[in-house]
Amino acid sequence: MSVRQSEHWAADEAALNSFVDSLTHTGITSRFQDPTQYISPHEEAIMTQTEQSLSTTSKENNEELIDDSPSFPKFVRVKEGFGIGTCTGVVHAPPEKVLAYMYLTHTHLTREAHIATNGPDSSKYPHKTIHVVNDHHKINYSCRKLPPPLKPREWLIRHMFHQPKSNTIKYFATSIHDDDPDLPPSFSKTTLINIIRGEYSVIHEYKRLPHNQTKFTVWLKVDIKGSIPKKIANMGMKGLLDIVYEAYVYFQRDEEIDKLEVSLIERWQIINNIPS
Repeated sequence: MSVRQSEHWAADEAALNSFVDSLTHTGITSRFQDPTQYISPHEEAIMTQTEQSLSTTSKENNEELIDDSPSFPKFVRVKEGFGIGTCTGVVHAPPEKVLAYMYLTHTHLTREAHIATNGPDSSKYPHKTIHVVNDHHKINYSCRKLPPPLKPREWLIRHMFHQPKSNTIKYFATSIHDDDPDLPPSFSKTTLINIIRGEYSVIHEYKRLPHNQTKFTVWLKVDIKGSIPKKIANMGMKGLLDIVYEAYVYFQRDEEIDKLEVSLIERWQIINNIPS
């Protein structure tokens, strides 16, 4: 790792820690114990609607495996003509830190990943927060390239989080329109013309596990508009579901976890008088 990369990593870690500290200092425990004090009826309605749009049952079309990775399998189930993608994995960090990693826009990691995919011209390919509604609710705008010959897409997305249970945090993202009352009077968009507005809904569930780990589950639905072949759509879905693996890579503590597992096995063998 170069000196610059090391500085960026340190800056991103500081940003994540600052986010987690800000939640603690604004009363995250009491807020999560009684979310009705902080989640407005408007926000609750949006979360409920997002959950309903991403819920699937056995009555839906059969589930399709699109990635058979043993640790991070990905599935798609069709609902009302749209694919609902899911992926679950274990991340070696507590839920609060995983939430911070996903919720923050202004980190070197996020900016560099966006630039690597879309190029450095932020007037054409912005990725930014345009309005902060409150400490758990914001609105982002971005423009992103798609593989040729597809035109770039822009996204206007509301982001929110809350903790419905003591061991679980949920993060929601859903598309909104330009006339949404929570938007500022005006905001700068991409300078590109003939851009297509995509739609996107996602739920992340971060469930606390022992030893500062998190069971991370994603449900998402994407409509990039236009006539997209199923094979390409599934490739795009698979790429978006990689967010679980990317979080795992960012926080991985394999050596530490391996040592912990070995110590637990040894303790179990001693307790049960089993020779090693």
